[in-house]
Amino acid sequence: MKSYRILSKYIAGILALTGALSGCTHEETEDGSKVPLSISASFQAYTGEVSSRGAGNPTVTIALNTTPEEYSTYGKTYQVTSTSPITFTPETQGEALTIAGSAASTPLTIYGWLDENTPVCYTNDNISVSNGNITNVQLSPAYACIGVRIKKDDQREAAGKYTIGSALQRIGTYSTNNNWNTEQAKPQLIGVSGSSTILNTDISASGGELATDLSPEYFMRIVPQQVSANFQNLFTVTLPDGTTLSVPSGRRDFPAFEPGYCYLFNVNISRDAELQIEGIETITMNSRVDVAAIDVQKARLGIYTLEDLKAFRDAVNNRGDLARWTSIDTETGKDVINLYMDIDLKNEEWIPIQSFDGIFNGNGHTISNLNLSATKPSGYLGFFSAANSNSEIKGLTIDGVTMTGDNRPVGAIGAIAGESTGSITDCHVKGRIQLIAGQYAGGIVGIYEGYYTNGKILAACTVQAEGGSITGKDSRGAGCIVGIVSENSYVIGCIAHDITLSIQQNASLGAIAGMIQGEKVFCCLMYNCQVDKPDYAGAVFYGMKECYYYNVFGISSDQYMKSSLEELSEESFINDLNYYINSLGLFACHYKASPTPSETGPTIHMKYYYE
Repeated sequence: MKSYRILSKYIAGILALTGALSGCTHEETEDGSKVPLSISASFQAYTGEVSSRGAGNPTVTIALNTTPEEYSTYGKTYQVTSTSPITFTPETQGEALTIAGSAASTPLTIYGWLDENTPVCYTNDNISVSNGNITNVQLSPAYACIGVRIKKDDQREAAGKYTIGSALQRIGTYSTNNNWNTEQAKPQLIGVSGSSTILNTDISASGGELATDLSPEYFMRIVPQQVSANFQNLFTVTLPDGTTLSVPSGRRDFPAFEPGYCYLFNVNISRDAELQIEGIETITMNSRVDVAAIDVQKARLGIYTLEDLKAFRDAVNNRGDLARWTSIDTETGKDVINLYMDIDLKNEEWIPIQSFDGIFNGNGHTISNLNLSATKPSGYLGFFSAANSNSEIKGLTIDGVTMTGDNRPVGAIGAIAGESTGSITDCHVKGRIQLIAGQYAGGIVGIYEGYYTNGKILAACTVQAEGGSITGKDSRGAGCIVGIVSENSYVIGCIAHDITLSIQQNASLGAIAGMIQGEKVFCCLMYNCQVDKPDYAGAVFYGMKECYYYNVFGISSDQYMKSSLEELSEESFINDLNYYINSLGLFACHYKASPTPSETGPTIHMKYYYE
């Protein structure tokens, strides 16, 4: 379908989300829940401003690839309520793009590029939404088109070249690299005799046509506009002898050239000095695309917005149905809750997700500005208050967190979870971190009790602070990663750095864990970690194996201490750590040496997610 090829063209220029797209909401379903409208687009961005693409270009927003398969490639998201322009650069080439918003019966305007030089937009006034995807979309072009059907008088000389031109404001410019006659540049027409496509031929730019080769119809895309009756250069035809014929002035009221329509002029080239218009046909352009319903797997059910996240939390806390956020993991066949977009909690008081017992995959996305406090006894405090034995939390980053739980209301706090008996892997906490707990405090989790014999581990997690501290008021244990590690739990391949630990009474502090029951912490790295009361600091490496550090708690001599951050990042040292991790059977986790160790230190890596 030719219209399909139009929408799969690449976009260029600036995303400038216009008034036609502002104020969009979500569709209300029968049960009162909100379903996000998502359109997936796969594109290659061109560098440059809209103004450099030719005169009269309309605002450019987005081009679509509407095949069902493309719904599986989500990337960056721009809410339609945003008005900030976005410029594509070479760094954004190849990324996928999603637009979220709008609702049934709400006008949606989508701007894009028909080809490298030709901006175009498509509109639709009635959109149906099902399972978070568009299931009934009809898009039609919002540019206009004019055409000329040339009829030569029998007495006219046929030999030589005829050049056709127009002074109308056109969309796009002729380019040998673009070539208007390519398949991608042919939107379909309804009811065009002898031609099913717009040829978009700029005859004057291509040097003219032999009279014997004149096509019955020539077309050109134009900006929608109204011209006056005395507009003589609507069309011009230059004859082989150099004579230029134009439309006579004052003879006809021209129609308004409206978007979505093509106006085909029947022109007679007679011996008169003027072009004779014998009729105007109005043709509806058909660049519509119907998108079929998407099955559940391709619909990519999951969490896309703050509203989605809150609704998911409330469903978990009220033991409700999670089907609208649950999809099947293609690797394991298990049900999984996927986070597909970064979400800003805006420092509003967050109600934790309680007693979570499933798989939550952050897919590398970030929850920012997490703020929690407890004014009544709650046991545990975190993004998840408690993650149960069947839970797996992975691929999630928390950027900026403030948690306050005095010794009476809260026993344990952690940015990811207050307490966990499941797996936590590839999770990261960064930015300003301010944690205040009663008994156990950890950057990732307060109390970790995952049973390694059941395949539960805490691995490949990092905590990196940019201000703030982790504090235990009546603390038994405070650590940069974990408050306390139970006897049957394993912590493997984690990094903590640039963090300050603080206590108000006697407690055990550790750069990885405040307390460790048994020897189950392996291959962890620490650097630039401090404590505000060194007299209370517990043994840094109690219960640890093959864990190393630099500049931690002021310790100046130890077999595990490295003399510099560079030494902590040396490739040979990192290879030794990875060998030890592999010997534990954890093949999905390994370290990578940093290319700039003096600034960033080593990094950890989860092969399952990223390779």
